[in-house]
Amino acid sequence: MTYSDDESPADRRRRRLLGLVQALDEAEPLPVDAFDPWAHALAWHETLTQGALTETPEARSVWVRYMRLSGSTDAAQSLYSGPLMASPKFQFLAASRCLRLREEIESGTGAAVLAAVAQCAAHALPLPGWLAAAYLLRYERVASGECKGWSDEDAFGSPREPGENAASAQARAVYGPWAYELALQLIADDPSRPIDRALYEEVGCVIGRSAARVQVLIREHLASEGDIWPPLVFVKRHCKAGGDSAGVVGAWFEKQHGREYPITHTVLRDDKGESEAQDGHEDHRT
Repeated sequence: MTYSDDESPADRRRRRLLGLVQALDEAEPLPVDAFDPWAHALAWHETLTQGALTETPEARSVWVRYMRLSGSTDAAQSLYSGPLMASPKFQFLAASRCLRLREEIESGTGAAVLAAVAQCAAHALPLPGWLAAAYLLRYERVASGECKGWSDEDAFGSPREPGENAASAQARAVYGPWAYELALQLIADDPSRPIDRALYEEVGCVIGRSAARVQVLIREHLASEGDIWPPLVFVKRHCKAGGDSAGVVGAWFEKQHGREYPITHTVLRDDKGESEAQDGHEDHRT
């Protein structure tokens, strides 16, 4: 390895690190029949961002690739017996989230880097080269003393959303998931009950929040986590049809990433008039 006279020690260190991770993106891709959450997520991303849901030869080719990779994920899922969060389908969802964050990461948002790394850590997902490089570059800026701390904008920035205070951050990270999980279980235990104020009041008695606040917490939780967790209307219909809370996540996955071409717009409506719009992504209603 050669060094430039005007290259700083920090720049040399970063260059070595980037050389190490570059091989991750240059490695030979896995066979299409092998489970690869990143390839599967990229194929799904292409169907949404490149107009693949239209009847053209190019669109059909993208869709066929997505379908083949979906079959590989299904096969891996059928053989999997470990923790739910590290299952093949959850790894695919985590990779999809990371790809949605990639534009923010490449535009210089440090918090998005940590969010993507957290997704990989939570779902036992190997980091791709582009994400490993983004993380290491920012880590080195702090380790080398270029940045004063982890929250510097040139490092990882603030972990909170712009304008978000501590209470709002706690609501997003703690009370939203808690409220949703309680509501989901109540509906699974009695699918005939309506999704109404009484339901939110029962949840609110447990978490110490008003019915109106519970509804907002659940809505905000689904706005950020709705690719994994289904709306309560979907939970209700799933359980009324004989399903249970353990299988509702898998059923929601199949609905979002269904096997129809092209994906069409549908509306679910239950017997109480509660509706849920669906066109590949739900509208995050409770």
